[in-house]
Amino acid sequence: MNYTAHVVTAAAGLTATASYGWMPDLSVWIITGTAAGALLPDIDAARSWIGRRIPVLSHTVSFLFGHRGVTHSILPVAALIAAASVYSSGFLIGLTFGYAMHVACDMFSKAGVPLFAPFITKRFAIPLYRTGGMSEYVIVMASLYGLYVYWP
Repeated sequence: MNYTAHVVTAAAGLTATASYGWMPDLSVWIITGTAAGALLPDIDAARSWIGRRIPVLSHTVSFLFGHRGVTHSILPVAALIAAASVYSSGFLIGLTFGYAMHVACDMFSKAGVPLFAPFITKRFAIPLYRTGGMSEYVIVMASLYGLYVYWP
């Protein structure tokens, strides 16, 4: 997914979860954290939105782990969950949610994600869309509709 799709799907997921009471009240911190978390896993891609803004870090992470490596696994999600449970700040809760949404959305792409990297590098995929394809556009449109329906 491109960065817009990641942010829109994470925002739609956030509003849906909040509307069912599974997320604390939506605050500026949770919303901001969710948007940041939706972009953060692509720090390993120099051409990503976040990679273009922090090129030194992006090139370093890409060199060490490659694209869709450990940054697209459950390891950083688990670390964020642990940090959010200790510090329980709204930003950290949102960051964790957005990060997990990014990994989940990429799992539905044809390329998949290495969920258990760096320990197991097998990619897991439920191939529903190809990045940049028409099906990704449909997912974004459906997510925008979800934002419209669930926004408090």
